[in-house]
Amino acid sequence: VNQEGNDGFLVDESYEAGDLLRAMLVKSSNDAAYALSMWLQKYVNVSDPAWFVNEMNLFASRLGLPKTYFLNPSGLDINSHLAGAYSTALETANLFLWLIKNRSVIISSTAEPQIAVYSSQGKKHVFESVALPLMTIPGLIAVKTGYTDLAGGNAAFSFGAGPGHQFVAVVLGSSYEGRFSDAIKIYKAVLEYVSSL
Repeated sequence: VNQEGNDGFLVDESYEAGDLLRAMLVKSSNDAAYALSMWLQKYVNVSDPAWFVNEMNLFASRLGLPKTYFLNPSGLDINSHLAGAYSTALETANLFLWLIKNRSVIISSTAEPQIAVYSSQGKKHVFESVALPLMTIPGLIAVKTGYTDLAGGNAAFSFGAGPGHQFVAVVLGSSYEGRFSDAIKIYKAVLEYVSSL
């Protein structure tokens, strides 16, 4: 699929869709995101190349996220002036919360420091989480990061802070490394808030 980045996938390998989804979420694999979009388009027998992105936008609309929209399957910048996706911190948090509530099996693997997936040919691939610096957060439920030149460093994460206290936090427009230190600052501020209750 030859997308930006090299995750070690080999030519003519095939995978279960769920394993590609886990690789996409944990490693932020652009190859996996693109392959999934192409597979799904073929699966539903649609020839329009814009179909998958249209479905993503319809989904965001159904969730009531008017400022969230997608221009490609991966979110990578299209050029130096046009990003592949747009959203706000609040709408990103709401989307993340929906995933946790309704598709927790999909996103739960993001709280793991690494995962292993096997191709149908038996080749093992180990993917280390892009969000490794956040794996130190006790009670981490899920995390998804992103980075492009236009968007900067981003992170959405959810964690528990004691009984009855679960939070979703979003960092947008930070730097590649700064998104992690910003996330830890938010986590610590939430802990202070909860301890003052």
